[in-house]
Amino acid sequence: MQIVGKKIDLQSHRRTSRRNGRLSNSNYSNIMTNTEQISEIFKLPIELLYSIFDYIDVQTIIFSLRHTCRQFRDIVKWYDRYVLDFDLISMYRLRYICRLIRPDSVISLKLSDDVKTPKQIEYFLSLINIRRFTQLHSLTITQDSEDLFNSIFDHVINCHSFVSFSIYFRPSPPFKHPDFRDYDLTGPTLGPLASVIAQSNLTIFKTNLRSYQLDKILSPIQYSFQHLTIGNCTRKQYYMILRHSPHLQTIVMEHFKRKQNQAIHDSESEENDQFVYDFYHPLTSLTLLEHQGSIFDLEKSLSLTPTLMHLKIIGDISDTIFFMDSSRLEEFIRSKLCSLKHFEIFINGSTNSENLSIDMLIEPFRTSFWIEEKHWFFTCEFLLRLQKFIFYSTPIPTINANYYFGFEKISTSTFDKPNMHTQMMNGVRHLHFSLWDMTYFNFQEVCTSCKNKQHFIIDQKKQRSNF
Repeated sequence: MQIVGKKIDLQSHRRTSRRNGRLSNSNYSNIMTNTEQISEIFKLPIELLYSIFDYIDVQTIIFSLRHTCRQFRDIVKWYDRYVLDFDLISMYRLRYICRLIRPDSVISLKLSDDVKTPKQIEYFLSLINIRRFTQLHSLTITQDSEDLFNSIFDHVINCHSFVSFSIYFRPSPPFKHPDFRDYDLTGPTLGPLASVIAQSNLTIFKTNLRSYQLDKILSPIQYSFQHLTIGNCTRKQYYMILRHSPHLQTIVMEHFKRKQNQAIHDSESEENDQFVYDFYHPLTSLTLLEHQGSIFDLEKSLSLTPTLMHLKIIGDISDTIFFMDSSRLEEFIRSKLCSLKHFEIFINGSTNSENLSIDMLIEPFRTSFWIEEKHWFFTCEFLLRLQKFIFYSTPIPTINANYYFGFEKISTSTFDKPNMHTQMMNGVRHLHFSLWDMTYFNFQEVCTSCKNKQHFIIDQKKQRSNF
């Protein structure tokens, strides 16, 4: 891309020379050097250039590279692996891209009826027939729960190139529908969506549907899923998914749904016992993004997947329950999850004690099993002003929960230098830091530490602001 930048510089030199009416010898020499360097890129094999394009977003390709020179315009014209992400784009640019790009050159498409892009899906379908995307591998749509696009679902069923389909429903506001919980995410799309799941050969399916919607789309048939992302589900639904998805390798979900009157330690109901011991599933990865209660609520469910290689748990647990969990966790992994290679955890813990002993919480993780055999390291922090503790594996896993930076805290770790490794905080997306507790603040250091951050929350005394 350095050569492209020099091409732009070359055009700037030419405009400057026309304004000045004279081209100096030094400027002429620079132009000739830049021209020779630009021509070098076109000596590369076209396959290599297209491989570079695979890492560039569509707006950069269309609105920058294409206008660099005639050769790039021709190269862009025949590129056939476009990934169209229309999540945040103006209607003008969307129309312009649709006019220039051949539909059969698109392999991934993302559409969104979000607050910033209202009615985008309807407008897109008015510009181009979805059936013309014959090589589409992946489709992601975020839509209002009231909208229904039968043409999209028909194409997912009939297009044999599809391997990935993601649909996220945007909740309707409570003032619009008084019965908010029953209507939320239960629009008329669920019927056609059930047909898509039943009739297509999708290997990746992602949605934010909850347990009470899953009953409307799941049926006792064999699915071809290899990756599944859902909102939450009951354990009975979880067992059904495993039983009818023999090729499933990865599940990402918020948490297991408990009945309202069900106790935390009685979450495995008797009606599910028949599913526990009669089969095992070769699942390799399980992620729980909003787990609540004891980790051992998961014991029977995890026993179904002894080949699990990656386990990630993010959630909220009290200090009392967490202490009971930590003392049993080593033996559980030894006996039930022998194949586990990667264990990630991030717990935002509550406590009623003003003098919480974080050494007591982390002591069970100082054994040779964790440090020498598995090489898994953990950090425990107690936030003095907030009266809460945080326990996490190091480096910090990719999370959507807040990580508290700059707060007055007590910290201990099984890692030699906690929070000093350059990649320690790469997984942090939401950073909450306190100017009240900080005596020194280096904003550049914070930005460098958290490469995947999405936003900051500043806590200055009692005032909080997002930016």
